Amino acid sequence: MKDLRAVKTFLQLFDDRLRSSLRRAIALSVAVALCDFFALLLLFPVLTQLTTSGGSSGDTVQLPVLGEQRPGVLIIGSMLLLVLRAVTGFLVKYWWSRRVAEAEVRLGTRVLRAYAEAPYRFHLGTNSSELLSRSVAHVNLSTNSALVGMVSAAVEATSALAMMAALFVASPVAALVVTAVLAVLAFLILVVSQRAVRRESELLGRRVSAVYVQAANVLRGIRELTVANGRATAVRGVESARREMVEAQRRVLILSEGPRLVLEVTLYASVLVALFLSLQSSDPSDTLPLIALYVVAAMRLVPGVARMLGIATQVRSSIEIGLTVLGELHELEEIGERHISPAGDLPDAGDLVLDEVSFEYVEGVDVLSEITLEVSRGEMVGIVGPSGSGKTTLVSVMLGLLPPTRGRVTFGGAAIGTADPSWMSRIAYVPQDVYIADASVRENVALGDDEPDDARVWSSLARAHLDQVVREIPDGLDARLHEGGARLSVGQRQRLGIARALYRRAQVLLLDEPTAALDSITEGQVVGTLLELKGELTMIIVAHRLSTIADADRVVELKDGALTLVP
Repeated sequence: MKDLRAVKTFLQLFDDRLRSSLRRAIALSVAVALCDFFALLLLFPVLTQLTTSGGSSGDTVQLPVLGEQRPGVLIIGSMLLLVLRAVTGFLVKYWWSRRVAEAEVRLGTRVLRAYAEAPYRFHLGTNSSELLSRSVAHVNLSTNSALVGMVSAAVEATSALAMMAALFVASPVAALVVTAVLAVLAFLILVVSQRAVRRESELLGRRVSAVYVQAANVLRGIRELTVANGRATAVRGVESARREMVEAQRRVLILSEGPRLVLEVTLYASVLVALFLSLQSSDPSDTLPLIALYVVAAMRLVPGVARMLGIATQVRSSIEIGLTVLGELHELEEIGERHISPAGDLPDAGDLVLDEVSFEYVEGVDVLSEITLEVSRGEMVGIVGPSGSGKTTLVSVMLGLLPPTRGRVTFGGAAIGTADPSWMSRIAYVPQDVYIADASVRENVALGDDEPDDARVWSSLARAHLDQVVREIPDGLDARLHEGGARLSVGQRQRLGIARALYRRAQVLLLDEPTAALDSITEGQVVGTLLELKGELTMIIVAHRLSTIADADRVVELKDGALTLVP
């Protein structure tokens, strides 16, 4: 009952269409598996005749429904049923594999969307590589292994029952003995392995995530690792994590293969004992047909039951991982809906005002304390302050990523809300390390636009003084910038961030340490670009260097969570 409840809960990961397809797949697979039952029934009278003295190929056998039939006809019928089972089974698996693939894509998208739409605060305390692992590897295990395994287990269970039914027709007492032995063995295997499966499944999920995290650390920090001569150490770390993952996978595999050994040893030993006893009897011909039938059945029954138990173990392992995904999905989707507070009726342009804004990461500990700041339309305001003063938090609050603990932020008199698209369309952000996607120049400038306007892209690049650089790159707007913008200098990446803001036609431009990593010449070029936009855009520039904000209309200092005007 507990496993059934787990399966029912697990299936909540998928929509009604997939659950309906699962029921059809199981029903079709069960129907196909019944071919085994009828194929074996047709073979039993043939085996009886072949092992009975005096039988000949011309004799006929009597069947309850089919009447008198020649053995050759029954053999052909049995073979046709087995071929039908194989072909139809393949077609069902082909159809079901497509449904599972579609389900994996939908679930993967749902998980990734939940992560993408989670509160910004969630991402502050979460490793992105671990999230990547869950959205790819865990989703794959939750769909491919579990859903395919459910149908496969149903097929093997039906085939086993069909074999049992055929044996029961031949010899009810012997069939009951075999059924009882199998039932007891299967029950014991499932009960004994249940806790181990749950433990190893949870461990496997953690090990997979660890490999993603360690590998990402190597690839993302390759420059620093190279300089520090630490590549070998980092690779050994990945190797160690992968070794632990593979070991966890091996233990899950052993748990799924163990039942095969137990069943094969038990049932094959039983057949050998039966053969031995038959040979010791006065007239072996009386029992040889039944034993022959048991041997034929066992060749399908034993591997089938073993596969069923092995698949059941893998399914339970995948379901445990799927239940973890489901729990996190429910939590994130609930938080995702709850954390978005809609903006007011925002105007196209206006003043940005922080009204006694305070923020706490830990209750009772203010990072920002009653900050009041009014930035007029078209004004350039500089913000300075020592490290740890709360500048990054203030930026996140103004961007609408973190909701103020107290106070409010307004634009044109209307609250900006939290993570509201209408506010995000009015503000642009250029950080110290501009995000550059491994995509074309066009896609990077028009980030988030499904149908980029090339004329608008070129205009934005020209105003950011980056158009000539792009024209000199082979392929121009189609040139891929690679991960982190490796084809651009730091200053060019900053200007691309500005071009991105211009493309969006934002009213407010928020820059966080835009020149911190630039030399004085490049800094002058970027500052010159910003000065050309002065008066057109409202600009808030967080900077360490006073030279970056020397031409600002006002400069305020953030210290110990409070703002003061710099004279």
